[in-house]
Amino acid sequence: MFNIILVYILYIQTKNNNYIFEYNYYFYFIINFWIFKIKIFK
Repeated sequence: MFNIILVYILYIQTKNNNYIFEYNYYFYFIINFWIFKIKIFK
């Protein structure tokens, strides 16, 4: 659920600012990786 919200937020941001798309994608990747690590090591 949290991931879906994140994707939606990033989609809105990239719709408004196409030039920061790479930054948003990188940011999303880091958050996703962080969530993944927490799930593994919990």
